[in-house]
Amino acid sequence: MKKMFACIMFILPGICVIIGGIFVAFFANRFYCETTAVITGVHPQDDGKRVVDIEYTVDGVVYTGSYISTGSSDIVGNEYPILYDPDDPADNKDDNSALGVPMIIFGTVWSGLIIHSMYRRDKMLYKIKKGKTEISAHIHGAELHSLRYEGREYLWQSGAAWKRYAPILFPFICSPKGGTYRAGGREYTMKANHGFARDCDFKFVKKGEDFIEFVLYENEETFAQYPYSFEFTVRYTVLENGVRVENIVENSDVKDMYFYLGGHPAFNCPLTKGESFEDYDIIYGMNEHITDPAGNVLADNGNTLAVTRAMFDNDAIMIDRPNSKAVTLKSRISGRSVTVKFPQSDCIAVWSPTGDDRAAFVCLEPWTSLPVYADDAYPDIENKPHAIKLGAGEKFSYCYEIEVQ
Repeated sequence: MKKMFACIMFILPGICVIIGGIFVAFFANRFYCETTAVITGVHPQDDGKRVVDIEYTVDGVVYTGSYISTGSSDIVGNEYPILYDPDDPADNKDDNSALGVPMIIFGTVWSGLIIHSMYRRDKMLYKIKKGKTEISAHIHGAELHSLRYEGREYLWQSGAAWKRYAPILFPFICSPKGGTYRAGGREYTMKANHGFARDCDFKFVKKGEDFIEFVLYENEETFAQYPYSFEFTVRYTVLENGVRVENIVENSDVKDMYFYLGGHPAFNCPLTKGESFEDYDIIYGMNEHITDPAGNVLADNGNTLAVTRAMFDNDAIMIDRPNSKAVTLKSRISGRSVTVKFPQSDCIAVWSPTGDDRAAFVCLEPWTSLPVYADDAYPDIENKPHAIKLGAGEKFSYCYEIEVQ
């Protein structure tokens, strides 16, 4: 419904132009008659414009008029066709019906492009439903776009506060200082935060009864930022009440490759109408020592944080090498929850934009390690302590699960 409304809003201007063009071409002059007017005077003005006097005859009666012109082709004695109202011949105007055709063409092209864009977007969105669980994922970034259980949407549906759903972070988590790093003795710049995978179009591989699979290969654009050949596969498998996310990196190069890898799924908060953002808790699987990036202690040997906007004032809350292998976002009122299970992760981050009430979501982010900027003291990627090293021809599989209640 939301997408249909957006499509209608984008198409509406084109439809209005088409209707206007039809009116101008076929109806605007319907009650006017045509005659010939003669230019009788041209009067230059200080602003560069000119007042042009005209004269025309209807049924033996001479009528006069004038108009403002910015052109230089108005010459006394020239004749041109003019329209007049037969009930009031003094009412005259130019024949602009020819403008209707380009208006119709423009409106048609505009509307057609919008419809094509929306159709193409939907065509690139792959859906699977099994039992009470339904997911959809898009080839752009191989990004999960929807996670529904019993008809309820648990995944944030993009929006003004954050225009993503659940991006995949590869080959970097966050960015090195200035976006630059060294590989093989050469300096490279990663154009965007969190690497390039989330902004690349993957190739759809296959779809089964309970899974969807996409793949990304190195290309000219990735080579300019990251000097390795690779095959990056993303596979979503529908579970009874959730989804399993599997990322497989294969080194198709002849040399070792290095990377960071993580997930960034955003979940609706609140999950139920009538609840608020602050009605939720973040619950870790085990007790943790939790601090924000400014060093403020949020929990000391505890596992529960009450969700507030202020808790994200200093950015994401990260735990390096957590005791927990799961984290849950849960309502204290309805009991509805989302749990991310991350058996392979050495870092878990929780984030939401600070100070923006439109951001009705919380991200539960499983990462292979601390972000790349934690290794800024080591400019060469080969020496970065948290980078994953993968030998030529080797594969690395990274999985996590999302469970909803």
